[in-house]
Amino acid sequence: MSNPWLKFYPRDWRGDQALRAVSVAARGLWIEMLCVMHEAQPYGHLILAGQAVSNDVLARVAGLGAEECGALIAELESAGVLSRTRKGVIYSRRMVKDHSRSEKGRKSIARRWKQEPENKAENERPNRSPNNTPITQKPEARVRKKDKPSSLTREDKPLSSRAIPEWLPRDEWRGFVSMRRKIKKPLTDRAVTMALRKLGELRDGGEDPAAVLDQSTLHCWQDLYPIRQEQRAQPAVPL
Repeated sequence: MSNPWLKFYPRDWRGDQALRAVSVAARGLWIEMLCVMHEAQPYGHLILAGQAVSNDVLARVAGLGAEECGALIAELESAGVLSRTRKGVIYSRRMVKDHSRSEKGRKSIARRWKQEPENKAENERPNRSPNNTPITQKPEARVRKKDKPSSLTREDKPLSSRAIPEWLPRDEWRGFVSMRRKIKKPLTDRAVTMALRKLGELRDGGEDPAAVLDQSTLHCWQDLYPIRQEQRAQPAVPL
């Protein structure tokens, strides 16, 4: 059963060049046809009771004469407003396309709802073996896992998957990472790689990595830059 309402986009209707090229009467007939297509199976096709709608039937539905209805259909077809299947059945390209997207969305939701109970049952499976004896973890495994504290702070985690350069100043780097997080621009893995590369290039060019990091942290800069000349001339002042 189709929905009692029909999606209608006034802006698209008024902006359709093909529709603007036909007469007002042809546009009125097209609206009548869209209403019939909304109730049809398959959706978007000009079908009534499983049969393609003839010009005579459509004329009676729209309250037109047979000749006038035929002329208006020819006008719509000539302008490219309507389309026909290989069997000659009139259909709306927009309605068929929108319905296809809607069906795909409903199927995706149905699959998701079907998978959730299965996953829930899997997670709630009792911790027992086939012979109904409880499965327990080995004590030494629990101790080993418990006694292995993490040595990484939040600021160190961006470096956890790569080799840390020996010259990298850790405190200044933590400050830079923390600043990026506070300004809602956290470092991605790719950004970390690029930042280390650029910091290394600045270091090779004579820049102090710690000063470069502090400069960007102080000014909330996302990137790393050479030290400003005015800052080189001023003595360091503790913050």
